[in-house]
Amino acid sequence: DKGVGTLPDKVLAFKWHYLAAENGNEESVAWLLNRAKNGMAEAQMRIGYLLEHGQGICRNYDEAMKWYSAAAKQGCAEAKFRMGYMFHHSLGMWQSKPMQAVDWYKQAAEDGSAKAQQELVWIYKIGWQVEKNIDIAQRWNESAFKCFLASAKSGDANSAVSIGHYYRRGEDGICRKDEDISREWFTKAFGLYRDQTLDGSAFAWFHMANLLAAGLCEDGELTADICYRKAAERKSSEALCELGDRTVNNEKANDTNLTWYYESAE
Repeated sequence: DKGVGTLPDKVLAFKWHYLAAENGNEESVAWLLNRAKNGMAEAQMRIGYLLEHGQGICRNYDEAMKWYSAAAKQGCAEAKFRMGYMFHHSLGMWQSKPMQAVDWYKQAAEDGSAKAQQELVWIYKIGWQVEKNIDIAQRWNESAFKCFLASAKSGDANSAVSIGHYYRRGEDGICRKDEDISREWFTKAFGLYRDQTLDGSAFAWFHMANLLAAGLCEDGELTADICYRKAAERKSSEALCELGDRTVNNEKANDTNLTWYYESAE
């Protein structure tokens, strides 16, 4: 980020440091932390995400919430969604506060978070902590679909996966059920994730593995196990845990393969 041999590019510097931190590079973790401490909302959110998922650094839900809170105070919609998610799923000490989860989801949804909007869909459909209201649920669902579609067309892999699921199940008033279109979006997402692996993204390998494991797309060379291993080699605790689970459920499991499980627990 000092612009040695090229013009300074803070966005590019942030990208490379984040990818390095994702893979456990201590210098880049320190770089992100320094910017988070200096008030950079994006760095605060990203450090929170790494801490929540145990990616590149030790999982710490309490520290994750601290950084999400700091980013949320600056208006970061993704951080607001992550706070809602943590309250919702009782991660760390943030337990038994469902109304706070709903409140944060609402704030994030109003700020344009499609993921938060999608959470509000089922919240209003079933009346979880709010009065059941199908009309409100439908409005949030329509908004989420539009946001995901726009992001997917712009090259966001996670949004492409979401659109694939919409077409896979079909949604009244939004899209018909269509397995072919669904698979096209999953395949598009897989390709976008694959591009990200060229930069060394552990998350991308993990998401590719999930798509293959669920049978949502196919690849002539890669398998779910290969992708999970690639993610695990890049310090993905979620991939390590998944490999452990898959190994334990495999009758041919041996002590060498079980090391994945032991590492995920560390």
